[in-house]
Amino acid sequence: AESLQTFCTAATWAAAGFTNPTDDLSSVLVCGENLQWYSDAAATIPVNNISTVSLVNGDVYYVTQTIAGCESEPLAVSLTENQCACIENPSFQNENGSFDVSGYTFYTQDNGTASQVEACKTSSYILPGMSQYTATIDEYNYSTSNDPINYASPGMNEWLAANGVNISTTSPFGCSSKSIKLNNDNNGSRSRTTMVKEFVAGEVLSFDFMFLMDDPGHTYIEQQPFVTIKLYDENSNLVQSRCVIADPENCIFNTINSAVKPNGSTHGTPIVYSDWSCLKLNTIELQGQAARLEITTGDCIFSAHFGTAYFDNFYVGDDSPGLCDSAFGYMSIDPIAQTGTPYEACSL
Repeated sequence: AESLQTFCTAATWAAAGFTNPTDDLSSVLVCGENLQWYSDAAATIPVNNISTVSLVNGDVYYVTQTIAGCESEPLAVSLTENQCACIENPSFQNENGSFDVSGYTFYTQDNGTASQVEACKTSSYILPGMSQYTATIDEYNYSTSNDPINYASPGMNEWLAANGVNISTTSPFGCSSKSIKLNNDNNGSRSRTTMVKEFVAGEVLSFDFMFLMDDPGHTYIEQQPFVTIKLYDENSNLVQSRCVIADPENCIFNTINSAVKPNGSTHGTPIVYSDWSCLKLNTIELQGQAARLEITTGDCIFSAHFGTAYFDNFYVGDDSPGLCDSAFGYMSIDPIAQTGTPYEACSL
């Protein structure tokens, strides 16, 4: 068996303006438990400290997994240098499966003015003078660790489990054991939280998501809890913008009308949630360039209803059949005319 994978050199990163070193063996994505790398097909020469092993075009390494004391046959992993399409830390974890947030930046604000947190804004939610979020990012727990930014490990979402729905807080696609949660879900304090990810564009960018929001049924789009996705080119020009609001008529959402909180008390507001799905953006016109993704999750405009979302398994590279059956169709660079409107196309 053989796995074909690509990597980026320091020169490729530098050509797009990044200072990243050449990708190392820890950046190679392989699913399995208790992985062990080797430099030979017979699996006799182990490779340890894989984060110190820089990759070279044409390298072949071999990897096994061990379950209940039984080591598998080695899988050959052949590596090819990429001339574009580079992303650091796509699944929020290091080679040991521990949470890792390197390569991402965050911004959050509570109790902003109504104009700052309205849904589906055409401009960035990162306002002038807004400080980067630098607090320690802890594992999510509804009662004890419910912050603007948390990470999640495999396990059922507490809100949904309390209402008889079992959906994991990590994506079932791929083998990531960590995800990132934006915005807290224990109040609606008119907060919004933005995650920024910079990368070298390839043909497509895709990622997995799960949305969970109150549905207060406010009259106007800009009043509802929301998620926005904005893509900028290397000159900070907005090239794509999409927005999802809490809307039970949107085909990605399921509705729980008589919701209870994770502690068992009555919630009093319907909640809407999506299954895990993926979103794919066509970035072919930006190939080889630096690009910036901004994802913002926000509460309703009236300080009473929450919006939260989970993200996992980012991918930058060539498009291929089955890569991502996007919940919103295939988003292309041009135009951005759907900004501020709810999605209508679903392919779940």
